[in-house]
Amino acid sequence: MTDAALAAQLADVAGRILLDVRASGMFEGKALGKAGDATANEFLCHAIRSCRPDDGLLSEEEKDDTARCSMERVWIVDPV
Repeated sequence: MTDAALAAQLADVAGRILLDVRASGMFEGKALGKAGDATANEFLCHAIRSCRPDDGLLSEEEKDDTARCSMERVWIVDPV
């Protein structure tokens, strides 16, 4: 699968995850945003690490791993 196809598929699934979090009715306001960000981020980071294990990852929601600086390719995750 190409990077573009993977990114499109992951964005589609992450979008559905966000809609499910909202539809759950368990969160409102800022808590809804935080829950959506955390859930989508967890999915995206896990999926990228599984599908592209040799690539680095930078996510707004996770502690920065500076090992990414020595990697040839880095994915940037922003679940908003």
